[in-house]
Amino acid sequence: MAKKIREFMTHREPSEHIWMERDESAVIGTARMGQRMVPHIRPFDLLRSTPLNGNRARATVFEGDALRVSTEHIAGRETQLTRAADYDIVYLQFCGRSKIESESGVVDVEPGEIVLVPSAISHRTTGTDQCLRVRVATQEAVSEGVDPEKPTTQNKFSVKPSEPIGATNEPVEKLDFENSSSSRTCLSV
Repeated sequence: MAKKIREFMTHREPSEHIWMERDESAVIGTARMGQRMVPHIRPFDLLRSTPLNGNRARATVFEGDALRVSTEHIAGRETQLTRAADYDIVYLQFCGRSKIESESGVVDVEPGEIVLVPSAISHRTTGTDQCLRVRVATQEAVSEGVDPEKPTTQNKFSVKPSEPIGATNEPVEKLDFENSSSSRTCLSV
């Protein structure tokens, strides 16, 4: 007799939440041609071939109508401010440190921490110590699911890339795409 497991399902249209009981052997590893596969991506490796735009490299990992997930390497202080009027931005600090200056004040961010920059808030970042982070931009308004004043733990993380990012990245203005024989891929920044 097959092992029974519970599966939680949601639907986009209409919005539903359903619990099902299924045979485990009928679920795990059974996808067929034509179905969407589960990609396995090393998102920070994408930054190695992304040229710097100023002092930032950004590689888009996933993109949809209302959601964009990118990885970023910030080397020093961004020269310009950003104001995303049509989406909230969530930053997950993976490696190094960043300082986000905004209209709301200054936030120092360490590995393992998340910062929400609501839409229409002007901000810029200073990255240090091989600053690598995940950037999630969503048109859906984001609200906190936890009380930041009442953390359940106080874990500190120390994460370092095996090789420095940025040493191999060339600034956008120094690349000659027309006459280059390089196999470098330029992702949107």
